[in-house]
Amino acid sequence: MYSHCCCSAWFFSVFAKKVDSAKAAYAKGQDAEARQNYEQAFEYFKQAYDQKPKELRYRTSFERARFLAASSEVHRGQILRDAGKFDEALASSRRPWRPTLPPSSRSRNSAARSR
Repeated sequence: MYSHCCCSAWFFSVFAKKVDSAKAAYAKGQDAEARQNYEQAFEYFKQAYDQKPKELRYRTSFERARFLAASSEVHRGQILRDAGKFDEALASSRRPWRPTLPPSSRSRNSAARSR
C-alpha cells in the first residue's frame, strides 16, 4: 500500500509540474504577444504546445504566433534588403517557424513536379 501511495504521489507531482510548466510558458507567450514580440511568443507557445499537444488553446496560440513571427521575419528581411544588407536578410530567414515538410512529403512533391 505504501509503495502504491508513493508512486501515485510521484506521478501526480510530475504531472502537476508538466501542467504548471505548460501554463507558465503559455502565460509568458501571451505576455510576449501582447508586447508584439512574436518571435518570443512563438517560442513560449511552442513550449506549452510541445508539453500538452492536445490542449487546443496552446495549439491555436502556437499556430497564430508562428504566422505572426514569420510575417515579422519577412518584414525585417525586407528592411535589411532595402538597406543593402543582403547576407543579414538571408540569414534572418532561417528560423524555426518556417514550415518544413516531412521526408515522405518531400519525395511525393518532387515526384509530382517531375511529371
